[in-house]
Amino acid sequence: MIFTGAGTQTFSSGFTIEAILGRLDRRFEDLLDTIERLPMPTLAVINGGVYGGATDLALCCDIRIGVRGTRMFMPAARFGLHYYPGGLRRYVAAVGAAQAKRIFLTGQTLGDEDMLRIGFLTDLVPRRTLAATVAEYVAAIKTCEPSVQRSMKRQIDAIAAADAESASRNAYDVSLASPELRRRLSALAQKRRRG
Repeated sequence: MIFTGAGTQTFSSGFTIEAILGRLDRRFEDLLDTIERLPMPTLAVINGGVYGGATDLALCCDIRIGVRGTRMFMPAARFGLHYYPGGLRRYVAAVGAAQAKRIFLTGQTLGDEDMLRIGFLTDLVPRRTLAATVAEYVAAIKTCEPSVQRSMKRQIDAIAAADAESASRNAYDVSLASPELRRRLSALAQKRRRG
């Protein structure tokens, strides 16, 4: 299964400020957990910038192919939002604790080479070869025995999983209901409307 964005500028920009204020609940996290558990191999074809919750959508996928010029950032701490447990687990599993801390605790933007170096991207290619690279991955996947792929995917995911979700669930829920999150996001929304 392949996930990609429309156009050439952005893979996905995640939730809008208004959506975080009014509609953020377990549904997005549950959707990403479901994608992560899909039995077949999944590819994120990152054809442009990837931001916020969309970075976790990419991490749900088994293989992440990005185009040159791609950038990413995670603004949760800037908003005052403690990220949900499944996303934190996926980040640590994919990029390690040190890089997960860098991404979450600074909110810095990472460029394509950094994304590849830390393991966020599996592959980084020029835009002109993106379709051919995806086709190569799909062809290679099709040569493998599906039942063995499913079994190994489950086992690799189990090995990579950490039991940190229960500890961070409460912190996420408290953060989501906090007045500070609402204050920061409302201020950002007002600033954008004026600007």
